[in-house]
Amino acid sequence: MFSGTYGNGLYRSDDNGMSFTKVTSLDITFVYSISVDLSGKIYVSSLTNGVFVSSDNGATWTSLGMSGNGVSSMMVNPNSSDVYVGTKEGKVFAITSSNGITAVEDNTEVPTEFKLAQNYPNPFNPTTTIEFAVPKSGIYSLKVYNVLGEEVANLVDNQLTSGMHKVNFDATRLASGMYIYRLSGSNVNISKKMILMK
Repeated sequence: MFSGTYGNGLYRSDDNGMSFTKVTSLDITFVYSISVDLSGKIYVSSLTNGVFVSSDNGATWTSLGMSGNGVSSMMVNPNSSDVYVGTKEGKVFAITSSNGITAVEDNTEVPTEFKLAQNYPNPFNPTTTIEFAVPKSGIYSLKVYNVLGEEVANLVDNQLTSGMHKVNFDATRLASGMYIYRLSGSNVNISKKMILMK
């Protein structure tokens, strides 16, 4: 059994989850997805390091590429072992044994609901990225508050078109701690927490 962490790499359990040990043969920090195909190969994706595969239960790993592309999701076709990955930029790629890495399609669909994603990286120092989706055009705001409820940053406060939006937040002037970011506007008021660690 394998388990990924956000900040401390990959862990393996040989006793059905009773205990875990860190997999030192794979030097990655942020594990986003783990998949296994019908032959028992283990696939691991990392936001910053790309996609890796092991055919010996995690003893050794081979890179399948995608390093630096912000891989945030992954699935494996169990019949062909083709790997499909999604990136933080909203692009989808296929990694196949015959074709290498190819773009599948660019996601340009209009979202059907409001969404406020978890910032990445999180914890962060001193910059982070916040993505959100609005299904219809309107006036929206994205603000950051400290734990006392005081506004510390106004990232967005204007008319936006429907679709996916991305904002970079620079917290250089702020102290370490937990902050809350809130998307508000017509029919939406969503908040999430983020941690600044200096």
